[in-house]
Amino acid sequence: MTPSPDRRDPAVGSARSRRDRRAAARESTTHPSEVRAEDGVEVGAEDGAEDDDCVTAAVARLAGEFAGRVDRGTVRRTVVSCRADLDAAPPPALPELVERLARQRLLQLAGRASESG
Repeated sequence: MTPSPDRRDPAVGSARSRRDRRAAARESTTHPSEVRAEDGVEVGAEDGAEDDDCVTAAVARLAGEFAGRVDRGTVRRTVVSCRADLDAAPPPALPELVERLARQRLLQLAGRASESG
């Protein structure tokens, strides 16, 4: 009888469990592109993502860019969710990647809001 891959190599098991936890967190989280500004739905985030410097900077820039179309709370939830989605990206690339992904999601959200209202 061959032991399971997790039992043969503890590093494989820990990598799988981290990956499984991330996948479960993403599945249980409402995608920001599905959240309307008036819903006020909280989007889950990885621990510490809300305190990240790149989140703070992106929220400040994007809140100004989307003023009048998307409220600041929705911008923040979207940016925090994008930061969590990009947690495996290289840290030096995070500020640009987070802002680009959040901008794209906010553009989609703002476009749907203008179509429905």
